[in-house]
Amino acid sequence: MQNWQSFWSVVTRTNDANKVTGIFVILCSIFVVIATLFTSLHVRYVYLGVTTNELDKWSEIEHLVDIGVLYKVSPPIEEETFVEKGFLTGEPVYISLKDERILNVDEVSLVPVESVVSDINNIYDKGFWENLRERLQI
Repeated sequence: MQNWQSFWSVVTRTNDANKVTGIFVILCSIFVVIATLFTSLHVRYVYLGVTTNELDKWSEIEHLVDIGVLYKVSPPIEEETFVEKGFLTGEPVYISLKDERILNVDEVSLVPVESVVSDINNIYDKGFWENLRERLQI
């Protein structure tokens, strides 16, 4: 704290040009921190193989897996490969993740999803370097 106070006293006790320069240095320092955090966040998204929009969707899927209500359907019902288990009037029902319709799962196999990483394939995750090339468009 003492260094900033001595820096600010040097800036304010000199001429107007140094005051402007001192304020500019402070603004640049703040911007460097913000730009570093922003870049780090997006490098993490590239590493995870998601966009900012997909991150929210994957968080929902992870929540469903954590509470044990996400199931893989085999064979798929109406192109639906995963369903959420819910309860309607005390009876278990299986709900579409696309449009929240109740699906008939009488003739299919339901396997509980235990891990987002090993049980669900993210078709957009091509590995860090390929994701980075795609994001940078090179």
